[in-house]
Amino acid sequence: MELLFSTRSDLERYTFSAMTPIAFQARDGMQLFGYLTLPVGKDPKHLPVIVFVHGGPWERDSWGFQPAV
Repeated sequence: MELLFSTRSDLERYTFSAMTPIAFQARDGMQLFGYLTLPVGKDPKHLPVIVFVHGGPWERDSWGFQPAV
């Protein structure tokens, strides 16, 4: 493969955090799914939590760069 072009060349100078899919059980027993993004270069302990709630499962249809995150 060979990279032909970049649609966001202004972002190439940054190192981005990985998006990791997660699942956990709610108090009512329902399985909840989400993505976990940890800061680059930080030990994943004792970090503050930001929960980005969206419009439901039909909104979670893309994997990749999320400017809000």
